Formats: sequence, C-alpha cells, structure tokens
Amino acid sequence: MEGFLLDFNLPTEDLLNISVDVTGIPDFKQRYLSVRNDFMDLLHNIDKAYAKRENLHGRGVKARYSRLITGKRTVRPTQWRFSPYPSRFGNVLTTIRRKWYISLSQNTVVISKTATRNVYLLPFDKAPSLMRDKQELNNEIDDLQMNIRAFERTSDYQRVLKFVREKIGIKFEPAVANIHQVKLSLHPLRLQPKLFEDFLAEKFKNMREEGVKEIKDELERTRRELVERSVDDLQTRLGELMKYLTQVTSLKLTAKEAERLKGKIKNVQSLAESVGVGWCIQRITETDMKLVEAVAKRNKKAIQEASEAVAKEIGLKPSEKPEDTLKRATIALTEKASPRLKALMEEML
Repeated sequence: MEGFLLDFNLPTEDLLNISVDVTGIPDFKQRYLSVRNDFMDLLHNIDKAYAKRENLHGRGVKARYSRLITGKRTVRPTQWRFSPYPSRFGNVLTTIRRKWYISLSQNTVVISKTATRNVYLLPFDKAPSLMRDKQELNNEIDDLQMNIRAFERTSDYQRVLKFVREKIGIKFEPAVANIHQVKLSLHPLRLQPKLFEDFLAEKFKNMREEGVKEIKDELERTRRELVERSVDDLQTRLGELMKYLTQVTSLKLTAKEAERLKGKIKNVQSLAESVGVGWCIQRITETDMKLVEAVAKRNKKAIQEASEAVAKEIGLKPSEKPEDTLKRATIALTEKASPRLKALMEEML
C-alpha cells in the first residue's frame, strides 16, 4: 500500500465577506430595521444585475449582537457581516469546492476519518489526474479574482460603500478581497512490512530486543489499520452503487446509466489496485459488473444468478428474491464489514 498523504487548503466564500460595526446608525432603535432592509434590497438588486439565472433568493445580512457594561452604562454593539460582491462570486467558490471533492472521490482513498476531517491517500499513478484538476480549479480562481477587481471599479460597488458611509455613518474602506488558490501538499507514504523491518534493523540495531519488538508491533498494527480503512472506504463506495442497483432491479436501466455505473465500479477497482489492495475487492467488482449487465438486459435469470454471486463474494446466504439479496448485500457493504472480506484481509495482510 503506497501513495501520497494529502494536505490541502481550499478558498471559501467567507473570504469575500467583511464586517461593519453598525451601532452608530442615527436613531438606532427607530431606524435599524429600515436601514437593514434597504441595504438587503440594494444587495439583492446587485445580485439580479449580475446573475446568470432569474429565480434568485433574497440576500441576507448576518447580524451579531453583544452586550458590554462600562460602569453604569450598558452598550449593545451590533455588527453586520456581508459580502459587497454579487452572490455569483461566492457561488463560484462553492462550485470549486464541490468539484475538488468530486476529484478526491475519483482519485483518492480515505484511510482515516475523524469528526472534522478525512485523511486521503493519493495513489502515485492517480497524482497527475488530481494535479490537472487542481490546475483547472486554480484557473477558475484566477478568473474570479479578475472579476472581483473589475467589479470593484463599478458604480454598483461604490453604491454599497456609499450606503455604509452615509446611512450607517462610518468611515468605510473595506479590505481588498484576495482569493488564494487551491493549495496542496503531498507526503509520500509506503506501507510495506519489509520496509518496516529494514527501517527498524537500521535505526534500532543497538536497542534491546523487547523494545524493538514493541515498536515493530505498533507499526504493524498501524499499517493493518490503514489498509483495513482503505478497504472499508472502497467497500462503502461499492455498497452505495449496490443500493442504487437494488432500487432499479425492477425498473429499466438505460444503456447510458449502465455504462455510468460500470465506469464507477471500474474506478473503485482502479483505486484499489493503485493503493495495493485490489486483491481484496476484485471478485466483488467483477460480480457487480455482471449484475449491472444483467439489470440492463432485464434478464431475470441473470439477475438472480448475479445477485447470488454477489452474496457469495460478500459471505452472505442468498434470499429467494434478488431484491432482498441485494438489500442485505448493501447493508453488509455500507454498514458493517463483510465477513468474507474480513477473512480475506486476515489471510493476505
């Protein structure tokens, strides 16, 4: 198992936002809501002028309230956070993030998950594909940055600044929005037992045997965990495809849909082979391909045989109805470890 561990940083819509203290609005209690509504209308009209579609939602302004006590006086500062740019600019960044995660799903395997992030392993032979996608996204960011600069020279941008200065009554010079590119760091990783043994022999040759054994056992445990998690990730992806197949076994699967599903199955197998765990899911992907072909041809006998073959590869007893067999197979792949896969990994690791 080998590849690159990824560290990456994506630009977000918040880079377009600015904060303004609006506590100084004249006659604050009487005029606050009126001023806020007028400002949202102004932003919405700018969105309409720059939109690529007509059915727009209204634009909101996030308000943050706090309470400060100085002596006997209570002050309640209010801040607005908003983007002075058309919403379309923020949508570009949302789309860039979505495209990036699609590229990750096509080119990487998740080897660890926490509550806040995934750890991705990029196979060496998939690196050029991910780098091409990264460059394309950075080209889009460059175009966005040019559009931002162009907008800052328009009368619409000046209308936003003028509103804040006159209606809120503050001196206002917003910071220039700079959108950084997709940043990516690659860290080579190779998880091979022989490599660990050679490393230990060289680095700890003077250490007592018990200490070396403890380190070796810990490294081996880590290696096995990462392999198992990568297989779990690939198995879950197959389970998601299986769920879709379960839903369409009684419906017509078009030739185009069948080719799309086959492409996704091939991609999962290609990823597995690239990180060195192709042996673990190869039989499952082969039976999945036969199942797709059977469903596309509406061949009931072939569907029954393919669903039984899928169950056998996962380590399940087939049901009478192929739909029930596939439902159980989906659960086995997405919600718990497949018994057959677990046994295979124990044998091969």
